[in-house]
Amino acid sequence: MMRPIETSSPTHPRSGTPDIRERRFSSGAEEAPYLRSFIAVAEEQHFGRAAKRLNVAQPTLSRRIRLLEEQLGAELFDRSVQPIRLTAAGSAFSEDARLALHHSRRALEQGRRAARGELGHLSIGAISWANNAVVPYALRAFRARAPAVSLELYITSPSAQVEGLHKQRLDVGFSAFARWMRGTPGLQIEPLLEEPMVALVPSDHPFAQRSCISLADLASERLVVLADAVTPGLVDKQVSIFHERGLSPADIQEAHDPWALQALIAAGIGVGLHMAAFSNVRHRGIAFVPLEGDAPTATLFLLSRRGEDRELVRSFLESTRQAARSLEPADVLR
Repeated sequence: MMRPIETSSPTHPRSGTPDIRERRFSSGAEEAPYLRSFIAVAEEQHFGRAAKRLNVAQPTLSRRIRLLEEQLGAELFDRSVQPIRLTAAGSAFSEDARLALHHSRRALEQGRRAARGELGHLSIGAISWANNAVVPYALRAFRARAPAVSLELYITSPSAQVEGLHKQRLDVGFSAFARWMRGTPGLQIEPLLEEPMVALVPSDHPFAQRSCISLADLASERLVVLADAVTPGLVDKQVSIFHERGLSPADIQEAHDPWALQALIAAGIGVGLHMAAFSNVRHRGIAFVPLEGDAPTATLFLLSRRGEDRELVRSFLESTRQAARSLEPADVLR
């Protein structure tokens, strides 16, 4: 319990009673019970009722008021009248006393909220696929849990996310094709979402009219892919899907960002094989067509620093896991 330092309890030289003039508060925080006592007496205009309201003995309450008056060098209450009333000094003291208590309570609550991971700032990195898939749901879920947290989102490459996490510029990352990341010191990588891959074809292509398309049909066309520098591992993933089925794309065309990729496909330069969530931000000239049979899938990973001890980050990670588990295929394939 916060209280003034009273270890020595010197006595008044004439009365033999404890000399409150020798006592001093050791910190501003220890003044809170005394300020609450003052406000209770001011509002009740009676020491007995104020003591009952605070659930303290009346002599204890009286000592607290006397100590405040000694600290201020002035009487706070006119005790010569009933009900008692504030003196001029008491009235002047009252406003700041209430403000001090308000700030004290707010500081305690802010500290508790920070300890629960409900205050602070988070910097998040995500590849474009994640931004089209789980990230909006994750941010919305966390916002509902901790509306006072400031969130920054950067759409950036996997390699930039790793660097950002290592240099403390990012707190969390959303990435994919993380085989090359595994074994990176200080990095925690966990699978978050498994998503089917679909075909992207020009809207005026004959394939666009089909309910589904085979990989063999897709292999007969030029395949438009994101450059490996943009999303390391994605091209290898796409090509391996064909090779595992004894197929090879007729040709490969690189695009240097997702918007260029969709523009090239819409222009009829080729076709694409990408995650279903790309359909959430579709180009007007592109059709998304499901693949025949068991469609290949891609895994989205959640990145953080290993041994992360900030409750704010841990809370976001858990909220994101819950958001990902709640997603249905219809939420990402539209």
